[in-house]
Amino acid sequence: MDIGLGNHLKAVVSLAALVAGLAAVTACGGPDKAAKTADDAGATEETDSTEEIDDGAEDDVLKFDEEAAKIVLERSRRKAVNCATVAPETPQTEGEVYVTFDGPKGRSVEVKLSVDFQVGSDQGQQCIKNAFMGEYIPPFEGSKTVTYKLDLSKKD
Repeated sequence: MDIGLGNHLKAVVSLAALVAGLAAVTACGGPDKAAKTADDAGATEETDSTEEIDDGAEDDVLKFDEEAAKIVLERSRRKAVNCATVAPETPQTEGEVYVTFDGPKGRSVEVKLSVDFQVGSDQGQQCIKNAFMGEYIPPFEGSKTVTYKLDLSKKD
């Protein structure tokens, strides 16, 4: 039994020596300090890089893209012109369409028609609204309603 206790005592003494040695290396600014400095430098660089990327991306993403909106509204107009062929009594007049874009989604989510289009069949009015619904533009902050002048009195 003495031999087992002696081995245990040697293990405890060896462990204590190891802990003391590690403490001495750390206190003298050994490898741990160098590793910590490298980690800190990497973390700072990563944070700086991320901030720079976010700043640039934020400007691009958060602004309403007028050109993209013009493109999708023109595409919607071309679809709306065909409503007369599929929906009887589609209003063949000039008026305004109010298209609301949800910024975070970058999608047209609501369409309202001016009183000029409030004539004719409900099916024709719905066809015009559907032509402008669900269009995508780059995401931006908030929401925006755009007024679009639509002329259905003549075909392209």
